[in-house]
Amino acid sequence: MSGYTYPYGYSYPNEFSEPLVWLPVMVAYSLLASGATLILIASIAYLTGWQKRLVPYMLLTGLGMYAVVLLGPLADVRAPEHSLKFLTSLHITPSSTNLGISLISLHAALLWPITFLLAAVFAVIYLSYPTYRYSLAGGRLAGLRRILSLGVSSSEKYRSYSPLLKALAVILVIPTLLWSMYPTSILPTQTANPIWRSWQLLPLTQLAGGIVVAGSATTLTYLAFTHNRVEGPSALMKLLITGSVASAFLLLLQTAYWYIALGDTFLYAAAKPISLWAIVAAIVFAAAAAIAYQAIKKPSASMAALASIIGIIASIINLWNILVNAQLASKTGAATLPATLGLVQILEAIAVPALAVFVIIILFWIFPVGGGGNE
Repeated sequence: MSGYTYPYGYSYPNEFSEPLVWLPVMVAYSLLASGATLILIASIAYLTGWQKRLVPYMLLTGLGMYAVVLLGPLADVRAPEHSLKFLTSLHITPSSTNLGISLISLHAALLWPITFLLAAVFAVIYLSYPTYRYSLAGGRLAGLRRILSLGVSSSEKYRSYSPLLKALAVILVIPTLLWSMYPTSILPTQTANPIWRSWQLLPLTQLAGGIVVAGSATTLTYLAFTHNRVEGPSALMKLLITGSVASAFLLLLQTAYWYIALGDTFLYAAAKPISLWAIVAAIVFAAAAAIAYQAIKKPSASMAALASIIGIIASIINLWNILVNAQLASKTGAATLPATLGLVQILEAIAVPALAVFVIIILFWIFPVGGGGNE
C-alpha cells in the first residue's frame, strides 16, 4: 500500500518518519573521535620510536579532542533530562529486555572512560620530567606543574617509568583502534537504511579519515606551539598523505560497487547522490595529499597548514555524507527524503569542536611540548 505525496513521489507508510534521526552534531562527534586515532598513533610512535618529538603534540591534541567527544551524542539527545542514562542504563550484556549487546553503551560508558583514563595517565607520566623542569621556571602554574610532574625530578627516575609507559601504550592500542572506527562501525548493522547496509567499508573509511584529521590537527598545533616549523610538518604530511590516499581509494571503491551492483536498478536512486558526494570528498582528499606532497618537497609552514585545513574539510564533507546525507535515503532505497536543518543544529555541530580547541589550548598552556622521550 502506498500513497502519492507531491513532490517526492510514492511514499510508503514506514517512510513517514523524521529522516534525520542523528542530527548534524554527530558529524562533529565523529570528527572528534579522531582524537582516539591520534592517541593510537602516539602510542605506536612511542613503541616504535617513530618521530618521538611529535608524541607530546599528538597526545595533547588527541586528549583535547577525545575529552569532549561524548558531548556530541549528549547534544543529540532530544530529551536532555535523559542524558545520564548513557551512563546509568547500560546494555553491555544481553538481558531479558535487551537481547543483544549495545555497542553504543560499550563505547560510551565502558571504553571511553577507560581509554581516556589510560591515555591521561600515559600523557602525564610521559611528560612528567619535562613538566618538572618547566615548573622550575616559576610562574603562576609552577605549583600545578610540580604536582603534575609526579615527583619525577631526575632523568634516572624518569627512565624507571619506561616499562609502565610501554605497557600503557600497548594496552591503549585496542580501545583507541575501536574508537577510531566508531560510530561508523555500527552503521552497517542499521538494516533499515539501504546505504549503510551496503557500505561495509565504513569502519575502514572512518579510520582512514581519522588518520587525515590526526595528521592535520597535529600539524596545526605543532605550527602554533613550536618555533621549529620545518622539521615536524614533513613527517605529519606523510601521515596526512597516507590517510588521504586511503580515504580517496575507499570512497571510489564504494561508489564503483554501488554503480556495478545497483546501477541498473531503481535502488540506485538513493545511492547516486551519496556516490556523487563521495567522489567530491575523494577529490578534496586528493587535493590535500597533493598539497602535502608539495609541503614535503619544499618545506613550508603555510603549505603544511593549507594541506591540513583542506584535509579537515575533506573529512567533514565525507562524514557529512556518511552521517547526514545517507540518512535521507528512503527505506526502500528508491528515493531520498527531504530534510530541513535549523541554525541551532548547525551551531551545535560547531560548538563541540570549538570546545575541543579550547581544551587543547589549555593543555598546551599547562604542559611543555619540548617532549618527553628523555630516555
